[in-house]
Amino acid sequence: MARPRRSRSGGRAQLHAREVDGHVEGDIHIVREQVQGHVREELDDLPVVEARVAQRLHLGGVDLAALLDHREREAQRRVNIRVTDEIVTALNERRIVMAYEPVVSTVSRQPAFHECLVRMRQEDGAYSLSPDIVPVAEKLGLIRLVDHRVLELVVAELADSPQTRLSLNISPDTTMDPDWWASIESLMRAYPGVAERLIVEITETVAIQDLDDVRGFVTRLKNFGSRIAIDDFGAGYTSFRNLRKLGVDIVKIDGAFVQNIPRSSDDRAFVQTLIDLAHRLGIKTVAEWVQDEESAALLQGWGCDYIQGRLTGLASLTKPWAAGESIPLKSAMPIAAAAGD
Repeated sequence: MARPRRSRSGGRAQLHAREVDGHVEGDIHIVREQVQGHVREELDDLPVVEARVAQRLHLGGVDLAALLDHREREAQRRVNIRVTDEIVTALNERRIVMAYEPVVSTVSRQPAFHECLVRMRQEDGAYSLSPDIVPVAEKLGLIRLVDHRVLELVVAELADSPQTRLSLNISPDTTMDPDWWASIESLMRAYPGVAERLIVEITETVAIQDLDDVRGFVTRLKNFGSRIAIDDFGAGYTSFRNLRKLGVDIVKIDGAFVQNIPRSSDDRAFVQTLIDLAHRLGIKTVAEWVQDEESAALLQGWGCDYIQGRLTGLASLTKPWAAGESIPLKSAMPIAAAAGD
């Protein structure tokens, strides 16, 4: 129940503070007044107004910083509830779908496999992209549900298309999720021959968190017959010695180092060194974010196995292996920031 606590009015800034269920709330009103036919606002001298507001709230027993923080947290809580409902509803209504981005041979330009990227179809037919979905789902504790759905979709597509090879990305939390392991073991038994055409991508950040745990993760997947790729390689601090210990099959070189190789001698030296060392360990290489033919020619000359990016085709809802099947893609507005970001 709200009860008046103190109300002060002076000058042209009116402040009202009240206590509601044990919490102090305040309202600030800037009063406009007519002076010689013109409207004058105290906002002309905002620092003075802010100082006066803070002083009067303090005199009224109100902590302005705490008040604002409380309101921001309450607003963020409402956003989190709304976004959680959006993602859960999309999962229940089967509106989580896949887009496919080709990873092609550097020499022949023929697809070696396609990377599966998550999309969320909105009610208006637009689609939210991976960067709008995954970080929010991770912060809200929903990423395991999303990863489970992605696994189901990818395995189903592999089962329906025997000539197709696909990769999927999983989050750090999912790598040690016993439910995810139970799901993949069940699916591999249900669909023989699928595991050999599945590539699981984990980020370099995950790989360096706990080498023993990640090595166990890699070993279990390889026992199914699947391959392992380290995504965004070069952004972290994984040594090639650790790569050899992990037994990964593919390293995907972070596009931040690839996109400027025609113009940056530092990036050229770095990428060329990564490719050379990977080959010495028997690990295949993928260069991400390849934008143009000049970059592709450099990468081919250095012996990079595969390229991916704008030059060879970005992610699409169209399945290239399904002739005549095409789904129009309309981008949605990004999902609202969640969990305090």
